[in-house]
Amino acid sequence: MAYSTEQTLNELGDKVEEGLKNEVQAAVDEAKKALEGTDIEAIKAASEKLQEVGHKLAEVVYSAANEQATADASTTSSDDVVDADYEVVDDKKNE
Repeated sequence: MAYSTEQTLNELGDKVEEGLKNEVQAAVDEAKKALEGTDIEAIKAASEKLQEVGHKLAEVVYSAANEQATADASTTSSDDVVDADYEVVDDKKNE
């Protein structure tokens, strides 16, 4: 979980505020350090903290995706729509 959280943080780059970056990195470092030891309570606490900041990162991901979708939708031009009349022709009727 520490690796994937750190990887997500790196992928998001500038989309994450500096304060959140520091919080996430601290949680990742704390989790890695706890995993080096044998204290189960420390590992659980670090894991819970990592999960909390992971949720905050997920909010950033979804927010960025939503902003991108909104931007894509607003740049789609409705001028591409063609309004046309058509007539159904039945070839069997003319035989």
